[in-house]
Amino acid sequence: TAGATYVARTAAVNPNQAQEILVEAIRHDGFAHIDFLTQCPTWNKDAKQYVPYIDVQQNDDYGFDISDRHEASEMMQRTERSLYEGEVLTGRFYHETDRPSYGEEKREVGEMPDEPLAEQYHDDDHEWERSYDLLDAHK
Repeated sequence: TAGATYVARTAAVNPNQAQEILVEAIRHDGFAHIDFLTQCPTWNKDAKQYVPYIDVQQNDDYGFDISDRHEASEMMQRTERSLYEGEVLTGRFYHETDRPSYGEEKREVGEMPDEPLAEQYHDDDHEWERSYDLLDAHK
């Protein structure tokens, strides 16, 4: 997983699941990887065969602990095999909450500010904020 602490796969054909996974990944404090599948409008557009998308969290056949790295790894390998069998497994495959994020590790050793830069410069004393007013005046 290249160090990802949140790993999931979803598809555009399941917008409810896709929305849940995207929101979870954005809120996750750490490296999140999502395999997002979409239909291709040019390749295989005349496909007559339905390919089932199976949500591993909603199906009892795929019980595993998403916080266990070993079980998650086995499940991800199983998802690759399932592609050859004509099924696409979607859902959350790994979610680790105990490991500190990159930002937390850097803040701990003093290599990153405690407050994000975007939140440090928000008062009226900064020229760059007033520059937007100048740009608007030139419209």
